[in-house]
Amino acid sequence: MARKREQAAEPVLAGVALPEPRRMIVPVVSIRHTLRNPRSDGDGGDLDGLVASLATTPEPYLVQPPAVEQVGPDEYVVLYGDRRIRAVEKAGWERVACDVYPRLNPGAAHDRRLLENLSRVEVHPIDQADGITIAWLKDNAYALDLAAAADAILDIEQPQPATIAQLTALLADAAWARSRPRVTQMDTLRRLGLAISQASLKKLMRLMALAEEAKAVARTIPELTAASLRAMGELSGDDQLALVRAVKGDPGLAAKVRRIARKVKGRGYVLERAISEARGQVWMGPQSAAGDGAPGDQDDSAAEGEPDGGTASAAARAAPDGSSGDRKAQSDAAMRLLEVAGALTEALAALRAALGGQPIGEMPPPWDEIVTESLDLIQQEIAALGAPVA
Repeated sequence: MARKREQAAEPVLAGVALPEPRRMIVPVVSIRHTLRNPRSDGDGGDLDGLVASLATTPEPYLVQPPAVEQVGPDEYVVLYGDRRIRAVEKAGWERVACDVYPRLNPGAAHDRRLLENLSRVEVHPIDQADGITIAWLKDNAYALDLAAAADAILDIEQPQPATIAQLTALLADAAWARSRPRVTQMDTLRRLGLAISQASLKKLMRLMALAEEAKAVARTIPELTAASLRAMGELSGDDQLALVRAVKGDPGLAAKVRRIARKVKGRGYVLERAISEARGQVWMGPQSAAGDGAPGDQDDSAAEGEPDGGTASAAARAAPDGSSGDRKAQSDAAMRLLEVAGALTEALAALRAALGGQPIGEMPPPWDEIVTESLDLIQQEIAALGAPVA
């Protein structure tokens, strides 16, 4: 059984070789764009600046020729260089020199588009995650002898999110699960030649965890940074969508997404409460299971160096006489901490036994990330109390 699985994976990790292109001068009107382009802002960015640079470039030769697939006698589809093709169209060029490939295997064409776009003008982090997700899902389909079905999906003229949905459905019908892939995400990255650290992989995995509906809204919010999107990827799909809609209606929340996500994921806040406190409002709704008044249940904006402070919620927790807190609440919290410490000690002992001396970083994903995030959270809360971190 193990031998059969290993043999099936070999052609996947080797990828599909591309034939050598021919340098040809192609009529611009014969070239069409494709929705399969890994970047969704093909006509955005500094296109005017690119058009202006063509004033000193003799038609039809660009410094870096775009590449196209020849799909008919006088029909070509952009493989990569979509922005360059759009620029020459806007500049009024009638011909452009291109690297012309014959019609390619759809999987190989996607890989080539992905790699070329990652190496050029900065790609939106969601587009990057989607492109790598497609390559990963495709690799798993190939490993399960579903290459023909996967290629048929990749050959459809549609945006990346639709391709992800169809590849995921194809794999689900074959009893495939993301938690037990035939080909890991790291395997796909290695095959593509993308050298990436464990920390970078963890960040990328968070982007890849974004729900499709949430991504669709996030694309319309320029204030959301890659770090904010990664933090959002740690939440449930419903919370992702609710949070991104809240940011859409209140762009000022964009800078506070990481704090909101940390309170929901690490402290058990309901999302509405975390959003209210990020706005400096007192939360009047039902409290989370994490329990109000527990150590570390204070606003953490000071730790993040944010100026908005959450003073309203801090004032709401202060005792009426201005004292530092209720003695009974402190003793109750201390006893609860003691109970949790016992459970934590047992869990850490079990983890050490299971690892058998193996570093946490060598655990298979997503368990390495879960353990690392859990330990980071524990250390952050100990530091917030002013106690030394072990």
